[in-house]
Amino acid sequence: MEYTQGEWKARKLLVDKHGIINVEAWEITTPEYDVATYISHSAPIRREADANLIAASKDLYEALKVAIAIIEVEHIVVPIKCRNAITKAEGG
Repeated sequence: MEYTQGEWKARKLLVDKHGIINVEAWEITTPEYDVATYISHSAPIRREADANLIAASKDLYEALKVAIAIIEVEHIVVPIKCRNAITKAEGG
């Protein structure tokens, strides 16, 4: 699976929407460039939580892959939720 390398970080910013008002947004960035900009009209707490989750997604994906590999070596059944999460992350 290919994805943008580097540490992902969430950064709060204000966006000038149609020259009328500033809208709170979150930008997901790496040292090289922006991965995504997340703008939502949901509650500010959810915007920040969602942005932080998106920023952590690459690390979570890699950690889950390692955990699954360890579980398989021990011949333990991998929970279907884990397999489904990897499938979803890989576009399946």
